Amino acid sequence: MLSKKSMLDLGYPSKHPKDFYLVFDVDEAKGFEGYEWDYHKLPDRLKNRQSAEPQTVTLYLLMSVARRNFLAL
Repeated sequence: MLSKKSMLDLGYPSKHPKDFYLVFDVDEAKGFEGYEWDYHKLPDRLKNRQSAEPQTVTLYLLMSVARRNFLAL
């Protein structure tokens, strides 16, 4: 967890920063090259302005709206 001061010291671009931020590292997942996802087909996706908020989805559900684009490989 990082404080507002820590985030601003790191150069976080915000005019109205929050008091605290949860920050974590993410490792790149291999094996998804060439896939495209149609997020609009997710059944419980957030809509309109809420769609800018983070949302979790299971890998199973995410892959249900995926298609392989062989031209992108």
